[in-house]
Amino acid sequence: MVKSFAANTHTGLVRKANEDRIAIILNVIQPMMKEPKLPEDQWPKIQIFAVYDGHGGNQCAEYLKENLHNNIILQPEFPQNVQRAIFNGCLQTDQAYITKVYAEYQAT
Repeated sequence: MVKSFAANTHTGLVRKANEDRIAIILNVIQPMMKEPKLPEDQWPKIQIFAVYDGHGGNQCAEYLKENLHNNIILQPEFPQNVQRAIFNGCLQTDQAYITKVYAEYQAT
């Protein structure tokens, strides 16, 4: 059980603004669905901690912060097969972000 946590990020030497994003999701609840994945008393106690490096801009890091954990949790394999849910959630998020960026690029 997590009793405390901390996060730290800084601008660094090259950039003028911090492009990193941090997501801390405590007590992940079971998604609302017609049929629950598990009985409520069997849903595991889950916390998600993530650091997203901006790599020259904050757009992707911000998108990941807002979407990646949901895309993982909503995978049919979650929480029984976390490794597969992470893989599929990352793949789904990659595809959605690339589609979003491409559409924005086409609009300019």
